[in-house]
Amino acid sequence: MKTNDEGLERRVDELEDGRRRFIQELGRMPPHARSWRSEVGAWSPLEVAHHLALIEAQVLGGMTGDATGARRAQDRIGRIGLRAVFRFGLRVSIPTEAVRPDPTLPMGEVDEIWTEAREALLEHLRGLDHEALREARFRHPVAGPLSPLGWIDFLVDHQNHHFRQLHRIRSRPDFPWNV
Repeated sequence: MKTNDEGLERRVDELEDGRRRFIQELGRMPPHARSWRSEVGAWSPLEVAHHLALIEAQVLGGMTGDATGARRAQDRIGRIGLRAVFRFGLRVSIPTEAVRPDPTLPMGEVDEIWTEAREALLEHLRGLDHEALREARFRHPVAGPLSPLGWIDFLVDHQNHHFRQLHRIRSRPDFPWNV
């Protein structure tokens, strides 16, 4: 039986607010600034947004799969490391190519992909009961199994991490349109 879980809705509000702010920031930039890269191999602001959309689609895919088994000792170390990455804004490589953004996509398409991923994720989450929201079912590549609520916390932290990245990109003196 699905429930209107207060803990879920609070987290969803935070996640939705972050996405809205991110898209607004991109919308204030002219198209050439959205696609600007500081160096070869760096992500543009639009690629950062696409990466966030891809992560949400991956999370949903994992939540609808089979349970992932017991926690391992290294999962705790991984969760501590992940918190450090988010807290201190450390740069790390993506854990899988499935979340590497496509540099050729226009903003409208990235926004559409992110909207579809978010809507599907929220529909799934709101269909879970209180216990299912708290059961670890999908393994993060570094932090180990997380519950759906744990994944929402991850997504909020991840989104905030990349929002800071967006601000770092924009604050560069060579950024083509400093806001």
